[in-house]
Amino acid sequence: MPKVYTPKQVLVKLKKLGFIEDRQSGSHIVLIEPESKRRAVTPFHLKQLPKRTLSSILREMKISKKTLNRLNNSVKSETFTLGNLSVCRRFRI
Repeated sequence: MPKVYTPKQVLVKLKKLGFIEDRQSGSHIVLIEPESKRRAVTPFHLKQLPKRTLSSILREMKISKKTLNRLNNSVKSETFTLGNLSVCRRFRI
């Protein structure tokens, strides 16, 4: 696991796990999981999240670092057409 993540990276990963944005208050976003009603407040700024802040967010959401790290290896693919040519683009999230 990297030492730090950006808030945007954390939000993308949490959305993959089923969390949705409930509301935003200033520079913080409140995320909830509809099924279990788990929620956490995540800072959203341009700086990287310190390691302890990330640990606190994960503990509040009851997610292990291993689960978050597993999402690192996800590959998203996108297919689009250019005239008669079909193009598939793959990239890591």
